[in-house]
Amino acid sequence: MDKTTRLHHLTQAPWRALSAGALLTTALTGCHVEVTDAYEHEADYDTEVTESVADFSTTFLTRTALVPYSLASASIDMVANPEAFLTPTQRSLLARHHDPVETTSTYLFESGPCEYGGSTSVEATGETETYSDAMTFVTMDVLTTADHCGTTSWLGNITLNSRLDFDVTGWYDDALGRIESLEGQMDGRLRMRGDYKDVNFSGIEADIVELSSTDFRIDAFASLWLDDSWTERSASLETERGVHWYQNDEHPHAGRVKIEGYRGWVTLTFTEGGVHRYDSDGYREYRSWGSF
Repeated sequence: MDKTTRLHHLTQAPWRALSAGALLTTALTGCHVEVTDAYEHEADYDTEVTESVADFSTTFLTRTALVPYSLASASIDMVANPEAFLTPTQRSLLARHHDPVETTSTYLFESGPCEYGGSTSVEATGETETYSDAMTFVTMDVLTTADHCGTTSWLGNITLNSRLDFDVTGWYDDALGRIESLEGQMDGRLRMRGDYKDVNFSGIEADIVELSSTDFRIDAFASLWLDDSWTERSASLETERGVHWYQNDEHPHAGRVKIEGYRGWVTLTFTEGGVHRYDSDGYREYRSWGSF
């Protein structure tokens, strides 16, 4: 499956619409995002309005909240399969091979059109050092951008604008085929704007570390502007309890996040089976992952 096909498939997934692998793959086929800061919207709203963050549906908030965590999970594949982020789709690769042969440095820049106009780009620098004990140390720096990229997501047809920077290091055991350690950071901004809906992330900060060879913890923060066509609010997203994500999974299996606005708040607690919502109005709801 090529990168464009994988991007289209991932952007159809309910909660992983522009997720770690998804948006990263998007970037690999060429997307840049011009994002309006969330606080620009805030200046226009009346603080006397009674709309609360708690007025948003569990589905809308969950899909929104998972975006930075799912994006950050792309760091896992950067260590497990760095070639996927350093191999061009249809363009030439600029690479330098250093002595000893166990060390390889690679640089890639690639850009291309989106399905419905606009473009994406990716700039990646990676280095792998392979040792005699079958251990490989990986260093990756990946910058992805999307510029008025027309695509589809759980919001419907959208224009995607984004700029995301990944800095990842880790050890990979080639003999056992597993990650031994991983540390990664992601920061940037992202906006998904449809005809009637708008989700804008600014000041995204995410950190990921390994808990085991297949389980990883992600902590994230972002400023938000939310518009589901009925309610629009500025808010913040923060991790209350580290979000746990399995390698190659499409959703977390543990952790809790909080979305808080000028009025109201919502906590989302993730489990293997789904998400528990609790908000400032005292409302509780459980949704299984399958229901998304």
